[in-house]
Amino acid sequence: MSKKVLIAGCSFSMDTGWVENINNSAWIGYSNMLKELSKDKLEVDIIAEPSSGNGKIQQKLIDKLLNNNFNYDLVIVQWSAIARGLFRNTNDLMESDDDTIQDMSNFISTLYDYTTKSNLEHHYVSDIVHRVENSYYIKSLTDMLGTKLLLEKKNIPHLMYWGWQQIPEDESNLIIDKLSDMLYDDNFWRFKNHGGMSEYIVNNIGEDDGIVPKDFHPSTKGQELFYNEIIRNKIKHYLNIDLDECNITKNYE
Repeated sequence: MSKKVLIAGCSFSMDTGWVENINNSAWIGYSNMLKELSKDKLEVDIIAEPSSGNGKIQQKLIDKLLNNNFNYDLVIVQWSAIARGLFRNTNDLMESDDDTIQDMSNFISTLYDYTTKSNLEHHYVSDIVHRVENSYYIKSLTDMLGTKLLLEKKNIPHLMYWGWQQIPEDESNLIIDKLSDMLYDDNFWRFKNHGGMSEYIVNNIGEDDGIVPKDFHPSTKGQELFYNEIIRNKIKHYLNIDLDECNITKNYE
């Protein structure tokens, strides 16, 4: 009987389709690499949805678990942008009227101000207002921690990671530090201290190869690296299942 894997997250982990879409999609995701290359061994459900904030990721994940009686052998959760906690997702923000967006500057503090040197570091995908008030960090991290505690309560093996870095390396906040310490265990994969999938990819193969041009999403080559070097090893660790490497970028160049 196949083991069941559930993948939650935002567009970094969404269902992109397989090679039949390679000319019509900006990238092929690691979730689909896993689904295709393990189809004789695993049943993979992908519920990741574009523009999802962490509250929505948690909500969809818990709904899916409840509707399936927590019947999963492994849950993979890719966490998204803290700033998306301002609304349920980025689309909600973009559909707001101009006055609402302008008024936000009245209550969003400058405690966390993304002012670094590149688009990737700017997190320009999600921070329309550029600043995230301290309470949104706490709310998002407690949502994440609640998800972790639920999975532990139900004895469901799980892997968590950031899609891209959300906690600045050079900022310190006692509550945020304590919450992140509670989150960061052997089941939370990180690149260095707070880095995620994007930072790992750029560090290993560079932004030109690893990120979609004029975009922020990991490219097919970046997704393939993440699948081959991280996800395959985690599947082996959690489920004791060996999977073949993905060579989609070699086969379809």
